[in-house]
Amino acid sequence: YTLLGLGGEPQCGRDCAVLSGYVPNASLCTHGLPNVDVIVAIRAPHTIDEIAAQASTCHHEEGTGRPNVVVISWHQPLADLLYGTLDDLVERWGGLVRHELLHGLGFLLSEFRKAGLVEQRTLTDVDGHVDEGVWSFKAGTRAHTAALQHVGCDDPSAPLPLMWEPEYGRSQHWSTRVLRDDVMSYGVQKSASVITLSALADL
Repeated sequence: YTLLGLGGEPQCGRDCAVLSGYVPNASLCTHGLPNVDVIVAIRAPHTIDEIAAQASTCHHEEGTGRPNVVVISWHQPLADLLYGTLDDLVERWGGLVRHELLHGLGFLLSEFRKAGLVEQRTLTDVDGHVDEGVWSFKAGTRAHTAALQHVGCDDPSAPLPLMWEPEYGRSQHWSTRVLRDDVMSYGVQKSASVITLSALADL
């Protein structure tokens, strides 16, 4: 994943450096890593009170388009990671790490749109509130089919929406009101449902 630098000279991982703040070792560009599907880089740029972590993909595999470099930016105080047993840390942070890894592997509106999996719909809540432009999985996708089976719905027009409120993170997660217990909803859930795995399979 070498892109040209500003002077025209090849620079290892320039896209990852510019997009995600990750500068890979130059040997990754010349030799790669045998038998490795995905490189996961973790960085700690600064603490942000409202944001636990963020993830991005800065390079896709040629030919397949699969993400093969994922960068997780950790915004929690690093001191929180220094105390407790490994089991304690996994219990505390496991769900967040899974959540961000799944974002890095493609659980993003941009990836869903690029693959033609989602469409915008107007949804009306039971209280009558109308929200226009809610991104929802199209009928016939694996994720939509899995959702219908999960709730026992035989109406193919029923929506499988991505989150529409709150505005921050909109369309990048499942709606907590619909899939409350899934790792890709807001919160501290740890388990990926068959619906989330189906969305990744759709990609």
